[in-house]
Amino acid sequence: MNEDKRIVAFRNLFKKKLKQNGIRYYDIDSRVRHCIDIAYKEKLPKIRSVNQNAYLWGVVYKLISEYTGYTTDEVHYEMAMMFHYEFRKRFDGSMVKVPKSTAKMSTVEFNNYWEQIQIFASTNWDLNIPSPNEELMLSAELEQELKNQNK
Repeated sequence: MNEDKRIVAFRNLFKKKLKQNGIRYYDIDSRVRHCIDIAYKEKLPKIRSVNQNAYLWGVVYKLISEYTGYTTDEVHYEMAMMFHYEFRKRFDGSMVKVPKSTAKMSTVEFNNYWEQIQIFASTNWDLNIPSPNEELMLSAELEQELKNQNK
């Protein structure tokens, strides 16, 4: 009986460690006395990076904010209401549209989100929002131009 408790404790600890490392756990047969379990490594989607978030707030939202006169927080709310929302049930049973947080988006979802915003801004306001790699290229070009002017 003690051995069974140790195996269960080990399994639970093993599952917890796998979950912490982003690995989903599959137990083939929990009736097996000896700990012959399989950890199936399945990569969980990568959560959006700090750099992606900085680009969204520092470039995308900032440009829209400057163009529209809204604050970046207001821009964030409006863009999320258009491109990243869900419907929730109210107390009276009716449904209401609410913005979802961008914090738990995968990197792919996050890229799709800002691309939708980029297309919207271009189509509706003729506002060009550079992609992250364009931003770096522009910075490098400006830096080179400044160096040339200082010579």
